[in-house]
Amino acid sequence: SGGYYEKLKKEICLAVENAGGITVLDAGCGEGYYTYALGGIAGATVYGIDVSKKAVMRAGKLCRGDKFGTFCVGSVYSMPYTDDSFDVIVNIFSPLAYEEYRRVLKSGGKLVMAVPNPEHLIQLKRAVYDEIRIKEESDDTLCGFEMINKKRVNYTFTPKDTEAIEDLFAMTPYYYTTPAEKRSRLTSNGIFDITADFSVITYKIVK
Repeated sequence: SGGYYEKLKKEICLAVENAGGITVLDAGCGEGYYTYALGGIAGATVYGIDVSKKAVMRAGKLCRGDKFGTFCVGSVYSMPYTDDSFDVIVNIFSPLAYEEYRRVLKSGGKLVMAVPNPEHLIQLKRAVYDEIRIKEESDDTLCGFEMINKKRVNYTFTPKDTEAIEDLFAMTPYYYTTPAEKRSRLTSNGIFDITADFSVITYKIVK
């Protein structure tokens, strides 16, 4: 909600709009930040599912009105939807349950994904770790899907305070594997610029 991922949100919405989304599922919707924005797409009805009950409750309160369908608590690996239910599925940093996605997508349906690139949040890693390894570019092939578009979203933002830096780090997988003494390094040098580096990829289902 700090606006640091605003550019990513706009690109996700544009990709879904270009995909012709009428019935849209945000798979791993969290608290509804992106889901709410998707509700602004003309003609679309947006649904959400997430494994966190608290997150789904917040998303349901945020996403009200006839632009939104139901919100479910559940795993993306076993979703409570019938076959061929959705035109578009959106996956933003969530587990990739591609077999289940294929089941609930209609023929010709699309999968819109946001995936982090090697430079994503690189400054956070440098602030915390003595040595870092930059991962290789991911393989974009996806079984049962054909990639039809890919756009890189790369920009730099400045957090408003050190608390925002700590909050951002807490959103990453690194938070759970980093000792407290290393996490304390995050704010020792004050505020610093951070790189956001994503790819927004659109796939078409092949049935």
